Amino acid sequence: MIANKKTAVSKIVLFEYLGILCIISFILLYRWNDTTLFGVLGDEFGYWGNAAALAGFDWKSLMSESAYYGMGYSVVIAPLMFIGDYALRYHCAIILNCIFLILSLLCAKYIFSVIAENSTPQEQIAGAMLSVFTINAISQARIAWSETLVSFLMWAVIALMVSISEQVAFWKMALMAITCSYMIMVHQRTLPVALVVVSATMFFLLKNKKYKETLFVLLFFVCLYFLVGYIKNIQISMIYMHSEKSNVNNYDISAGLVSEYYQRVIENIKTILGSFISKLIIAVLCTYYFLAFSLTDILVRVQKKELDKYFWIRLVVLFSALLMIFLTAVQMNGKSRSDLIVYSRYFDFTLGPVILFGIMDSKKRFSKYYKYLPFMVIVFIAAGPNIVDYMADCDSSFNHICSTLPGSLLHFAFGSSMDWAGFKVLLSIYILVLAVTGIALIYSSKRKIRVFCYTFLLCLNCFLANEVSDQVNLWRYAMSFDAMLISDETSDSTLYFLASEIENFDFACTLKEYQFMYPDQSVQAIDLEDISEMSMTDCYLVTSSPIEWDIYPYIKADSYCLYYFD
Repeated sequence: MIANKKTAVSKIVLFEYLGILCIISFILLYRWNDTTLFGVLGDEFGYWGNAAALAGFDWKSLMSESAYYGMGYSVVIAPLMFIGDYALRYHCAIILNCIFLILSLLCAKYIFSVIAENSTPQEQIAGAMLSVFTINAISQARIAWSETLVSFLMWAVIALMVSISEQVAFWKMALMAITCSYMIMVHQRTLPVALVVVSATMFFLLKNKKYKETLFVLLFFVCLYFLVGYIKNIQISMIYMHSEKSNVNNYDISAGLVSEYYQRVIENIKTILGSFISKLIIAVLCTYYFLAFSLTDILVRVQKKELDKYFWIRLVVLFSALLMIFLTAVQMNGKSRSDLIVYSRYFDFTLGPVILFGIMDSKKRFSKYYKYLPFMVIVFIAAGPNIVDYMADCDSSFNHICSTLPGSLLHFAFGSSMDWAGFKVLLSIYILVLAVTGIALIYSSKRKIRVFCYTFLLCLNCFLANEVSDQVNLWRYAMSFDAMLISDETSDSTLYFLASEIENFDFACTLKEYQFMYPDQSVQAIDLEDISEMSMTDCYLVTSSPIEWDIYPYIKADSYCLYYFD
């Protein structure tokens, strides 16, 4: 009897893992032939430019026109630079992203199995899948940049904290410090989360009278932090040539930075508060309402002093999400872009663990909080039109990949057009659908209904992620068209461009796409007055405006002219 039960459980678990493989395959294969070049030009080029430098290629001229991007992700993709075919190179980066997703799943399942020790294997796998395969995670995995790696590192940090709660060991302390430092190296916006994790770990160790371990974590992390800073300085010197553009995205902990943020908050408190509330609503929806219930549960636990040995981890998970939402609101507010008020990319990586802990606590604790859900739905639906009106008041574009949930709804209903009135209705429908599914998931004791809810949410995430991916592929096509045209005409000769024209966005995209396609060629920047002094033979000159010489463009496109000198 016991053997038969184990066999049945094994079959169910096998079925769940096959489901994971199907979703991973779906992520890999969706619009596979279109996913061959950059979709988010500036960011992706920065990471690949660092990787090119590590592989020995000279992209300095274009990199000096790029904002700063961390070296952590570039280390991972640097070996791919030796793949000659650019499409295969990009595909391999997407495969790496899927490996990070699988590793995130394993971390999530481990966390679930330890904390919810009475849960079944299929509950653990289902909870992990719903936590990892969010709209954001699926769509970001189809872009060769740092987002998927950052999310995995967040999962790894939480898994390490759980392991430390079970048994303290020096190797775990070292791995924790290394992971936090590497996370900062991948992207500097993770610095607040790393500091929260290290501080909380030290507090946990002190509380348990682990003084040697506490000192070890502090010293080891501080040393690694300064090492990361040292590497960054070398990177800016050798790859970015200390250019003015490299100051963009380049942050350090300093009194000046803290003072700048403080002044920004004081001077723009109303705008930032509105931005925070809007982003908080988006975050609650992205976590299937679990963020709101987790906050309520934390307050109840503190009030009733129901603090188990994992409470400090719950606190870190929740505080990290709220902190990053606030910091994103400070950075992303105003009307320069219509997506800024709902911009979520900077805090998306913290939301997966919030979902997982919400699922683990849902049956045991959250059912009594769900009576407040109708009130929350009414508030969200009432607030929705104000948020949309604010977005509609902006004349500029909407960046779908930086705001995946509203971006997916926008693209699904209206494509490239902006029907803001219709978007209000669609957002309200989504709020209601999530609420109904959540109630069924929390209150139903029938396994079939719960399986249906899990499956429905996963399918909804995949469907909406496809909408974001479709928009990114439209960007890919638009940005790569001119680069493809140049590649059809040019030889192995040096390709020059006018540095004074780099501010033309379409022109910059063309050159960066071309550089990725031909990494061993060196696109060099020159000034207009230096052209007469150079030996302009067997080379090409690309400029976004015609030159005043008695020579005609080899190719004349809308955003650039290509001249050939023989």
